[in-house]
Amino acid sequence: MIGYNDFHIIKPYPYRRQQNFYTLHYVLSGKGSLWLNGKTRTIQENEVFFLDDKTTFAYWPDKKDPWEYIWFSFEGQDALKLAKSAGFSPENSVLPCFDPWKIRNELISMLNPGNRKFLSVFRAFSALYALFDSLHNCKPEKTVEQEYAERAVFYIGEKYFDPQFRVQTICNNLHISHAQLCRIFQKFIGKSPVQYIVERRLSYAAQLLQTTSLPVSEIAFMSGYEDTDYFLKSFKKFYQVTPTHFRSLTTIENLIL
Repeated sequence: MIGYNDFHIIKPYPYRRQQNFYTLHYVLSGKGSLWLNGKTRTIQENEVFFLDDKTTFAYWPDKKDPWEYIWFSFEGQDALKLAKSAGFSPENSVLPCFDPWKIRNELISMLNPGNRKFLSVFRAFSALYALFDSLHNCKPEKTVEQEYAERAVFYIGEKYFDPQFRVQTICNNLHISHAQLCRIFQKFIGKSPVQYIVERRLSYAAQLLQTTSLPVSEIAFMSGYEDTDYFLKSFKKFYQVTPTHFRSLTTIENLIL
């Protein structure tokens, strides 16, 4: 089974208990505490905790920053072997996820209300194994700045087509200053956040011009531009041709090929 809990809106069950199956919890945001083997540990975003079918445990969200997590429950003769191979042990029931943004994207997409009716047991198992794989394939820890850069790129990928999206939106989401974001972005991505957003928008517009017959004004809006004239100027500056000319050139090339 797979599920999602957000403790901003549901009440916790912080009592000590046991279960007759195995569970894996991936923390999407916020933090909480896990009591296990007489010890209490704080668990935060992008950490995963494993619970077996014999140990007494309790866990609860932080009051000021309650967590939300995705959980898996599973059982079978190979379940414990799978957990051990990922690195879990009685002494170590919490591990960091080393591919957080790749894993998060799949899990969040899978549990999107619009996708749930298409969720199969095979996709759920695929996500579980992908999560285990991200724990097993330990890589050198990334710096805080690398994490910020990856989060910014991931966030831009989800929001760039929104005309109201701004660089300051990223800063607010990551809780860093505009100057700090620009410096980190230049260091790891090689360009400014504004340049990156513009390139993502224009690249998407070019894709739509190549693959659809939508009007240029509609493509402009779908790519994150409220002002069609500004989109036309930006597109021509970047591709050296107008969107209409770009579309005709693409059509001719396809006919020749």
